[in-house]
Amino acid sequence: MNSWEEDSIYRDPGRRKKEQKTGPRRTRTLFFVAVLVLGVYFGTAIVQTQLKIYQANRQLEQLDGELYRLRQENRELEQQRQYVESEEYVEWKARQELGLVRPDEKVIILTEPDGGIPVK
Repeated sequence: MNSWEEDSIYRDPGRRKKEQKTGPRRTRTLFFVAVLVLGVYFGTAIVQTQLKIYQANRQLEQLDGELYRLRQENRELEQQRQYVESEEYVEWKARQELGLVRPDEKVIILTEPDGGIPVK
């Protein structure tokens, strides 16, 4: 075969198309597989990230609810503390538990008609 025949085989338009199809087809297939693998990888990463964000938001909502409840409880305890420290509460406690009276007050003790136990 002379050099002209060798060159003509490679210059034949039909022959060239057949040779080029196998190379680019394989390249396209590899490119498609690579894109598919990357797509699955990034898709999975995005889904996992979204799931973590969703879980973090739910936990944040729960903590906000607990914070609201604790603040409400704190307000109630503060009101109770203020009441316990007030003069009104101290006087009530002294009268109820210790039986104390003010110096200008008179104590009346009621007894049962048959001379039994006094009624308060």
